[in-house]
Amino acid sequence: MEKKSVLFTIITIFVAIIIIATVLVFPERVADANSAQRYFEGIDSTGALVDMENCPIVVDKEDLDFYIEYTDDAPSRDELYYAARFGYVTATYTFRNPSENTINMDVVFPYGYAPKGDDIVEKECSVKVDGEDIAWKKRYTLKEYYRFNAVEDMQLIKDGFDQDEYFYTDKKVYKYVYSVNDDVNGRKLEFQFNTSDRKIVTDYYSYSGSSTCTLYVDTVGKQELTFYVIGEDLDLAASEETVINEQKGGHLTLVSRTEQTFGDELAFINRPKDSDISDVDWYNALSSKFDYVRNVTAFSPQYLTVLGMDGYNGGYELFRWCQYTLSIAPGQSVVNAVTVPLFPSVDEYYDPDVYEFTYYLSPATTWAGFKDLTVNIHTNGYVLKYQDKGFEKVDGKYTYHSDTLPSGELTFKVCKEEKPTTQYGSVISSVITVLAKAIGFGVLLPVSIILIVIVIIVIVKAVKRKKKKTIDKNAQTNFVPVNKIETNGYTPVNNVSECRSQDEKTVETDVQAETEKSSAGAQTAIENEENSENVMHSETDENSIESDLKNTEDSSDARKFW
Repeated sequence: MEKKSVLFTIITIFVAIIIIATVLVFPERVADANSAQRYFEGIDSTGALVDMENCPIVVDKEDLDFYIEYTDDAPSRDELYYAARFGYVTATYTFRNPSENTINMDVVFPYGYAPKGDDIVEKECSVKVDGEDIAWKKRYTLKEYYRFNAVEDMQLIKDGFDQDEYFYTDKKVYKYVYSVNDDVNGRKLEFQFNTSDRKIVTDYYSYSGSSTCTLYVDTVGKQELTFYVIGEDLDLAASEETVINEQKGGHLTLVSRTEQTFGDELAFINRPKDSDISDVDWYNALSSKFDYVRNVTAFSPQYLTVLGMDGYNGGYELFRWCQYTLSIAPGQSVVNAVTVPLFPSVDEYYDPDVYEFTYYLSPATTWAGFKDLTVNIHTNGYVLKYQDKGFEKVDGKYTYHSDTLPSGELTFKVCKEEKPTTQYGSVISSVITVLAKAIGFGVLLPVSIILIVIVIIVIVKAVKRKKKKTIDKNAQTNFVPVNKIETNGYTPVNNVSECRSQDEKTVETDVQAETEKSSAGAQTAIENEENSENVMHSETDENSIESDLKNTEDSSDARKFW
């Protein structure tokens, strides 16, 4: 029994080490609820939202139609860096205005982060009212990646500019352009200035003291240098401290000086010329990053971006919304259909890949009323465990219906095959595959093997020590002191079979070394030993036996026996 326990412990620790090694080797992967390896975490979707307090509009009916089709140009794993755009969903609402007033409302429909090089997503978005296309516009917000909250994130959509206490739109900015004189071209220039109430924006590296700041500007390959001074005006060329060719200053020639505001040019210096991001959305997205530069005297213009260039976004990305306006007369009902792309999670632990889709239903509680939900999943693949989700397969599609808004969110998984298998087939082959991949890292595999060997050696030695201690303890407790036997009237034993097999002569020899009283007690112990079965089946009250056991020197072992 002990051997099996040791073997099981060794196997368990071995598997645990392999799992830890796997996490170390593949840290970018995230484990889901069933410990599957995830290649890409998708974007949660939700339905139409309205930013209006006490909105009277009710939803009499909603149809959700998911279209997920496997084609030859379905996204590959290499194309899933930002979003796995795979399929689309059409949400069709029947809105009704039960009030006596005409309701004009802006409706927003979120549809995910902006993936790189995705040129066809915009064509897949559409908004219809009673079957007719209506105008809509794309809105952007900057939010933490993978943390989507429909109601809270909707508050980031604003029609006006955020006004930071320092970087507000009308903040004074002075733009200086200098030409670099030939005698210093290709050298580094040093500028020292009083910090005061100003910030300098330029390409540089600097050192800031308590009251002064030093800029080191490289002129290699530059014919002109541009400085933006935010706040108190400063002509940096006049503050130049570097002495070159025995000349202090005069290494730059002023080309132009213009006065402007922060919202005129500087805030949009990194927005692409062909970008569809509006001034308001860009500026408000940028305002959430002002904390990066609020407490510095000089910073690079690279910080003034919301596109994640050079890693300055700090885990935030632009999120897209479809925004449109609805006008509903008193008592009127309209049918509003919105189509947006889907961004599922991709689980590559399975073969073929499994796509998981999440659609939030809970934001629908923001409407004054909601009923009659129908969900249809159209796919040439298979919805896994669809019956567990309450779906039925009818006419080649998976369908679900509820008279009221269900509790919880809608999630389902789709695969190209009905019964996908794990990519590695079995636990053993999984371990072998992971170890094979780890070989390429050169260090982790040897370390893992050494750890495994050390753990096994420690466990084996610990078990041996424990076994030896157990044997010694049993040897010490095979005989019970005579005075205890006289007091209790019976002999508690550790192991019946051991007591029956022990040599009676050995017992007598040992007992004779004791006093005459002890010898008599030993004889009594032998007699009780021979009648141990009768003791076991006696009608002695259990409470009395338990009380007696507590008086023995090894009551814990005796209790095990009884």
